[in-house]
Amino acid sequence: MNNIFGFFFILLFFSIIQIVFLLFSKIIIITFIIIYFLCFFIYIHKTVYRIIIVMIPRIPIIKKKVIFIVSYFYAVYKIIIINIYTFIIIIIIVIIIIVTIIIVTIIIVTIIIVTIIIIIIIIIFMFIINSIFICTYRTSYCFYLYIFIFIFITKI
Repeated sequence: MNNIFGFFFILLFFSIIQIVFLLFSKIIIITFIIIYFLCFFIYIHKTVYRIIIVMIPRIPIIKKKVIFIVSYFYAVYKIIIINIYTFIIIIIIVIIIIVTIIIVTIIIVTIIIVTIIIIIIIIIFMFIINSIFICTYRTSYCFYLYIFIFIFITKI
């Protein structure tokens, strides 16, 4: 009986490892997206500071702040107009990533549900077999019988 529960725990352990790897890949994709957008905003800041330093060297402080805000939006507008194809590609990539995240979560949930159902079915079969064949004397034969039933159920 202990061998069977060890077998189930090993099966559950490997499914948990698989889920952790899937979640880790999601985290890597999201960090790449965040890094890309941070680089994009740093690029906007650099262009704004270039506009302020080169174009308007000697202006009072209040006008400088207004010009900074206006030039910031102007730089965003210019970059969006110049890189419209890049934005379309980014939007497509984000949509693809969201769809893959949804699909991966559905797969993870189905893997968990299927493993739980298989474990419950095998435990029920173990108790049925224990009640039919009283396996106290020859436990090794019962263990092989459980493994055979498990392989038979998973093949179905």
